[in-house]
Amino acid sequence: MSGIVYRNLLLAHLGEEDRRLLEPFEPMDVDLRFSIEKAGKPITHVHFPESAVASVVLQSGSFNLAVEMGVTGLEGMTGLPLLYGDDRSAMETFIQIPGRMSRITAKRFVAAIESSSTLKAFFPRYARTVHDQVASTATANAAGAIELRLARWLLMCQDRVGKEHIHLSHNFLAIMLGIRRASVTDAISRLEGRHLIRLLRMDFEILDRARLQSLFRGRYGNTERGYERIMGFSLSTSQPQLSKPWPG
Repeated sequence: MSGIVYRNLLLAHLGEEDRRLLEPFEPMDVDLRFSIEKAGKPITHVHFPESAVASVVLQSGSFNLAVEMGVTGLEGMTGLPLLYGDDRSAMETFIQIPGRMSRITAKRFVAAIESSSTLKAFFPRYARTVHDQVASTATANAAGAIELRLARWLLMCQDRVGKEHIHLSHNFLAIMLGIRRASVTDAISRLEGRHLIRLLRMDFEILDRARLQSLFRGRYGNTERGYERIMGFSLSTSQPQLSKPWPG
């Protein structure tokens, strides 16, 4: 093994031979709202987040509505339609938390998948975890109180960046949660009033993660635990991980 440290968990757990099929990666620093995929447009690159977090958003022109369906951080990748023989997505993907990513062209990614039986098995397993996250998000959007949806979103982002501070505006949160800006402000105030989070300008700080999770009565984290079961390694952001062949 090369001993190279990858912060993205998928890349960290690839075998050296498979990783060489994908290398070299293009490192890039991305800003807020950087566009990764546009609905109905060809996918040009596959991105592997390291410290950035991307939102997958469904736009409805008929209802003038945009709702976040999922988030992708260092546990994952973009470009999932490529795994199913399609070159475009029905949803938008863009950056909600700025940071670093690595990417390769869609053409090189598909070529690597087609030349490796282990890659062909590995990446669809990750896609399976995304399907669960989208289903969980849809359920939360339909049934959850706004402050619970906000709490879930903050916890999911912290799981994927490993930081107590999350930088976001009220307007952007309204888009992510599919609600009015005033409703976001009310939800923030309720969580701040319980001393679970603190907001300074556009920085959210999680003050008490255990109590924030307790709002869900043990239900938060089901999709994250499912990720660990399906992938065979932990969704942990505490330390960069050494390359380790999959399955471990």
